[in-house]
Amino acid sequence: MHICNKAGWVPEFAVAISTLEAKTGLKKDAINRARQRLQQAGRISFRSRSGQQSALYSIVFFESNCDVLKDANRITNRAQTASQTAPQTASIIKLNETNNNNKNARARDESINIFDLIEKEYGRALSPIESDLIISWEKNHSPEIIREAIKRSVLRGVFNLNYSDKILLEWEKANIKTIQGIDDYESKKQKRGKAPSSSVRKIESPKKDMSFLYEL
Repeated sequence: MHICNKAGWVPEFAVAISTLEAKTGLKKDAINRARQRLQQAGRISFRSRSGQQSALYSIVFFESNCDVLKDANRITNRAQTASQTAPQTASIIKLNETNNNNKNARARDESINIFDLIEKEYGRALSPIESDLIISWEKNHSPEIIREAIKRSVLRGVFNLNYSDKILLEWEKANIKTIQGIDDYESKKQKRGKAPSSSVRKIESPKKDMSFLYEL
């Protein structure tokens, strides 16, 4: 490679055995064995010539110049793409953070509104136990579902969170997630509770023969 480099990395170059002996400090037989191994490994190719002419050698590069240029261009394009993508990625991340912050703010506002709603309907401050119960609701139910349960409890004249809790539990077992689902569920439940009059059968007790009383 040293000689090829001095020759300007030409595709093929000639070098005498004596030169290789002087450069490497090896004997002719050792040089012949070494170049055979290198050729078998695919690192060089050589061909001997007749007479006193030196053998011709070619270096087999790990990568061709074309591949090197392709890799260089690929690295350059990747760097340019990364530099262009970085601001866009930063903008997307910032937008996602803003959206998450807005969602968290809305969730906090809705939670506060639920507490305010219940205290307003009950006309009193909530106890710590009641506050913990409401917090547990918020883990499993949306704010609109919780408000609907409170509203239905108040309309029935029941100002007790345990009653609202039973309502929410019933809706949860029925896998109800929307107000429309609640309306449909309650409507069907009312229809089941009101059996039509035609379906009610009157059972008459059998009449007993009381004539034996007159025979006494």
